[in-house]
Amino acid sequence: MGQQYRFAALESCGVEFHPRAISMVMAGGVLAAVIGPNLAIWSQQWYQGNPYAGAFYGLFGLYVVALLLILLLPLPRAVPVNRHERVRSYRELFRQPLLLAAVASGMIGYGIMVLIMTATPLAMNHHQHDFFATAQVIQWHVLGMFVPAFFTGALIRRFSTRRVILWGCSALLLSVMINLSGQGFWNYWWGLLWLGIGWNFTFIGATHLLTFSYQPVEKAKVQGINEFMVFSAAAMGSLFAGQGLVMLGWAWLNLFAIPWILLVALLIWRLREPEPLTA
Repeated sequence: MGQQYRFAALESCGVEFHPRAISMVMAGGVLAAVIGPNLAIWSQQWYQGNPYAGAFYGLFGLYVVALLLILLLPLPRAVPVNRHERVRSYRELFRQPLLLAAVASGMIGYGIMVLIMTATPLAMNHHQHDFFATAQVIQWHVLGMFVPAFFTGALIRRFSTRRVILWGCSALLLSVMINLSGQGFWNYWWGLLWLGIGWNFTFIGATHLLTFSYQPVEKAKVQGINEFMVFSAAAMGSLFAGQGLVMLGWAWLNLFAIPWILLVALLIWRLREPEPLTA
């Protein structure tokens, strides 16, 4: 759950640098795009009789390295908040269209991405694509998720958070259209690439939008409920992917995503843009 470090990055810089800070944290996922699929390929022979078990041993080693790096981070001291300041209830907080739109963008963008991404290897296996082809598709998908993070922050500062999220919704819809057009390798490759880009724009945009919805004393409460809802949606997408593919098939699984993406687009389109940052 390295994405949660994006909130720590927000605490370490000024407001004008928030979009860039979120983007730089997410850009670290480029390493995942290179290491992840290759680790799956390299580790197939590590555990006799199970080609997937070796990847978990590799992941354990990567988590140990990540823990050591976190311990060495020069994070600033926490700034105390005024405990006498009133903290709004969840009901009051969620009366804000801005908070609703931010949480919905994060939930649906992440949930749809995980749903289709998790179902893709199963669909590719069903359509006789080999392990290497599947690994390539997933690798480029992860690159699509994280490479745009190098400039998503700049896009937000130049064009607005609202517009970037709408671009993300368009990318997710384009992914669905490509997935519906066929089951060849390049259909999966392009579909998953645009799926990753759509996730990047909706997720980073949603995170930045969220920061306008709370006061400093409320940040832990709002960030906490946001993460619970976003990653619950991701978990539901993962849990439903296999069974959904069996029950609905690849085409209907993609069609299932369309109304949810359109819902986010509608919420964001109707939203008034928060105070823009200067370029």
